[in-house]
Amino acid sequence: MNDNNLWGELPEPIADIENMPLSTLQEQAIFLGRLSRGLLMGRVSDCDGMIYRHSLKIIVPLLNYYSYTILTCTVFGKGRAILTDLESEQKHECNDETEFREALQKILQSDEVRKVLGTLLAQARAECDR
Repeated sequence: MNDNNLWGELPEPIADIENMPLSTLQEQAIFLGRLSRGLLMGRVSDCDGMIYRHSLKIIVPLLNYYSYTILTCTVFGKGRAILTDLESEQKHECNDETEFREALQKILQSDEVRKVLGTLLAQARAECDR
């Protein structure tokens, strides 16, 4: 080791990093595409160029890639995050992965999001039938 190294030895990578909020959102985006047989897609992107704030959007490829943002997620580290349901404007504070997944499920299965999904699916199917 060089005497100029002030970092010391690096720690082992965190084993459960794959369960961080971003990967869970990406996982659900993939499921949306599978469930809708490609009529809808999910996309996770950074909000306003911020690394720790993400949005989950529904994309409709058949409608010129129309996008509809359903939630944002602000990550504070150590598994803490705030999910904001953009339909109801309700915030869900999550202190661990279990709370995060429960809040995310509540948002994704809410009446408001289901109405949006139903409307977008109907429009995409109508476009297919043209």
